[in-house]
Amino acid sequence: MYHLKFLKTIFNDFVKLYTDPLDDFSDRLSSAISVTVLVMFAVMLSAKLYFAESLYFAESVACLFPPEHQKLKHWNEYYTSRCFIEGTYRMTFQNRTTSLYMRGEHTDIDLDSGKMSYYMWSPYVLVAFAFFFAIPKMFRNLCLHFAPVDYETVVIESRKLEALGDDEKYNKYLTAIMEICCYSEKSRAFGVVVALGYVIMKWLYVINACAQFSLLKTYIGDGEFKWGWDMLVNGVFYNQQSRNFPVLSYCRIDIEAFTNEQVFDYPCVLPINVLNEKVYIFLWFWLLFVAAVSFFSALYATIRFVNRQRKMKRINDYGIVAYLFVPKQLQCKA
Repeated sequence: MYHLKFLKTIFNDFVKLYTDPLDDFSDRLSSAISVTVLVMFAVMLSAKLYFAESLYFAESVACLFPPEHQKLKHWNEYYTSRCFIEGTYRMTFQNRTTSLYMRGEHTDIDLDSGKMSYYMWSPYVLVAFAFFFAIPKMFRNLCLHFAPVDYETVVIESRKLEALGDDEKYNKYLTAIMEICCYSEKSRAFGVVVALGYVIMKWLYVINACAQFSLLKTYIGDGEFKWGWDMLVNGVFYNQQSRNFPVLSYCRIDIEAFTNEQVFDYPCVLPINVLNEKVYIFLWFWLLFVAAVSFFSALYATIRFVNRQRKMKRINDYGIVAYLFVPKQLQCKA
């Protein structure tokens, strides 16, 4: 019962992200759609990593053991889990050895690059990205929290005016809203702060998308701007294995036998990287799209904010905010 209430609460929170009356398309693209996409990818990768066997998915890491070890099922499971936790080495695909199982003598293992264990952190990275997409909206809500006027209610009620056909009711309703908005010098001064906070939120969305794109470019794309496009083309047309998300690898296990330590290199397959590659290629295109839309939206909001200040000799609480959120006829006259 508790779990159902918890899921219902999460669902309601996601619904609120899509129904915020103060958001436009650009805001929802970042604060709602992007958060949903990233959380869904994080859940999908987590299920693949930690619940693959129970959900009938392929294992995240699958290693091939020599025939003499096939009867040691529990030991093989232990070694597989150990390879998953400790990480595996990339293959160089050079100087290939003829034997699959060598005692630390493989020459096609890329020891210089270190072990690959980043795939365990992929879901957490995506959750962190989702959280950063929510920060700009949290900043805006913080500004609105200290406002003397409930802007969300004002915007909702003011937009209802468009549905009124009677001019008398329209003017009466509009007058009541304006009296609430323009009641004090304090509220007029705070209107500038709220409107400026809205513009800052817009630019925070741009900075966030660009920063995340830059992080992916640095750590996944090796500094290449168009790494996502190159990975897509190489995977679709040339069927090349990505260096950053290799499917084939080696797991080096040190086994102590009596007084001797033996080193075995087991060939492994990383099905999780097939999914990782597709997710991060999609994120390359997605972050580019979000950054472009957010930039033009922020630029437009900034121009409107500056123009509004230049046009008004006396700025009131609702003037700039209404200019940004609601139709022009609802602006408070100075």
